[in-house]
Amino acid sequence: MINLIQILSDKGFAREAQDDSVYFKISKLNDYGKLSNLNKNELKIGVSRINMDEYNKDNVRDFVPWKAWSEKDDDNF
Repeated sequence: MINLIQILSDKGFAREAQDDSVYFKISKLNDYGKLSNLNKNELKIGVSRINMDEYNKDNVRDFVPWKAWSEKDDDNF
């Protein structure tokens, strides 16, 4: 998994955020959604159970293939 994340970062498909999490940039992949027959331009923004203000995304549709651990995560276990 670490090697895959590194390849995505090296090729510009992902970026590391301030909290060390890595975000996949769907804007960099023209065929994003092809397997599920989704058009990335038609995806609904803001329809989520998660507060988007909590994350440091370039685009609200980006997702986290690598979530960095923090001490506050211990509270969730």
